[in-house]
Amino acid sequence: MSKPRAAEPVDLRGMMERLWDQVHRYNPQADEDKLWFGFRFAKAAHEGQFRKSGEPYFTHALTVASILADLRLDADTLIAAMVHDVVEDTDYELEDIQQRFGRDMALLVDGVTKISGIRTVNREARKAETYRKLVLAIAQDPRTVLIKLADRLHNMRTLGFLPEVRQLDIAQETMDVYVPLANRFGIAKIKWELEDLAFKTLQPERYFEIEAGINQSRSERER
Repeated sequence: MSKPRAAEPVDLRGMMERLWDQVHRYNPQADEDKLWFGFRFAKAAHEGQFRKSGEPYFTHALTVASILADLRLDADTLIAAMVHDVVEDTDYELEDIQQRFGRDMALLVDGVTKISGIRTVNREARKAETYRKLVLAIAQDPRTVLIKLADRLHNMRTLGFLPEVRQLDIAQETMDVYVPLANRFGIAKIKWELEDLAFKTLQPERYFEIEAGINQSRSERER
């Protein structure tokens, strides 16, 4: 990964401090030192890597952790979210994750990496393979799928920085696979946002027609 263009400076430490405050409110017993260790490790691992937006790549992992904190998940899941791309995108290997964070964490990261590694040209084949991978991941640890859903949500929020063909492909996969999955897990907040973002990409004219109608009816109700 390389830096595509300049971006506004990002306060990664400030993001982490807000994440810890969020976690501490719903889980006062969470291991603060372990969370900060995960932050420092993943931040250093992704040093010099940037997203298409020009932001440091690690902003993505931190945002994924924050989305999961909104669901009040345990500290280990949040750490796994912070390091979930380390094996795929840096020189570290799964054994390095296991040595630093333990076997359970390594299994979580491995599961997310395997799901992310699905790259089949045929959409229907990809959909079927994705479901098989997800079922295996759920059987081992459902948190793997929760991390992947949060990962996809942030990628959908920042989809506009990718080429149009790639946007359409990711949006269709999101509608086919990840929206039903979020629905099956009963996570309405993620399900509706994924569906909304995918619809906006796949059918923008219809999306803005509906949005305009909703805004108009809202103003009428307010009057």
